Amino acid sequence: MKTTVLSRMLFGVTKLHYLSCVADYPAAKAEFGALMRIAPNDKQFFLRALMHSRYAQVCLSAGRLQEADLLIAELDSIIDPRRSVDLMALHYVRSWWSLLHGDAALAKKEAGCMLPLYADSAAQQGLRAKGWRLTR
Repeated sequence: MKTTVLSRMLFGVTKLHYLSCVADYPAAKAEFGALMRIAPNDKQFFLRALMHSRYAQVCLSAGRLQEADLLIAELDSIIDPRRSVDLMALHYVRSWWSLLHGDAALAKKEAGCMLPLYADSAAQQGLRAKGWRLTR
């Protein structure tokens, strides 16, 4: 993969994160489409799960539940269980999806799956090495 394509994809994933925060569905749809056109076809491409989870967040914010359903189903098939950041993203969108579908118990269960992953993530390990702690 060329460096320029990878740089564009990293920028695009960051932009999708921003668009998920401001819930700009039209811009996120366009960005996701652009990223999918240049992304490698390999389902295990390391940014694919983040692209899908960020766009699913925008769809959930915008009430586009059917589109979010498809993205979450695809996320299930592309998640690498060794990548805790991808698993956290999956549990996050599943938790949110469950709340929007009225299943608070499932939402709580999915959210509960995130905390141990976060606590064991590389980010937390780096913080612990500095003597900092963000979780109990």
